[in-house]
Amino acid sequence: MTDPAPGLDSLPPADRRTLAFGPLWMFSLVAGSDGAVDEREVDRLADVVERARPDGGPLFDAVLAELAGGGGRLLAEYAADDRGSEEGLRRVAAVLDLNWAPEVGDAFRRGLYSIGQAVAAASGGFLGLGDPTSWAEGEALARAARCLGMKPDADTRLDGVAWPPVAP
Repeated sequence: MTDPAPGLDSLPPADRRTLAFGPLWMFSLVAGSDGAVDEREVDRLADVVERARPDGGPLFDAVLAELAGGGGRLLAEYAADDRGSEEGLRRVAAVLDLNWAPEVGDAFRRGLYSIGQAVAAASGGFLGLGDPTSWAEGEALARAARCLGMKPDADTRLDGVAWPPVAP
């Protein structure tokens, strides 16, 4: 049933791509929520992919490494994929549930959610003042959490964004 080891090698290629697209769907949902993708949001996603987040777990780290290493090929496959962000995130949750123990899937979900928080905080506020997360981005984060099947807890609150691993 579930494999407690966070390896990607046993997955069919379509499911492996689905997990690799997870960070991109999260980015698209949150960054696009206010109608414009800011350059700072794109830069933040690049930072996230380069620096795997330890609390996302080894599976999340492996997916970010695959995304970083797949570069243009994975981006082209993502662009050709007809699933929207919400549908894609629901599919990510299904792949996690079918293939890994709950703690592995939950860590992966938290890693994806952290990407959303990082992107939301990237372009918010004015000169470092004000709320870094817009109302639209907050709504997008809530939708993402629902799509991923996350239960509300301290990790899914919008206050106190704990990311990024580098200074803005």
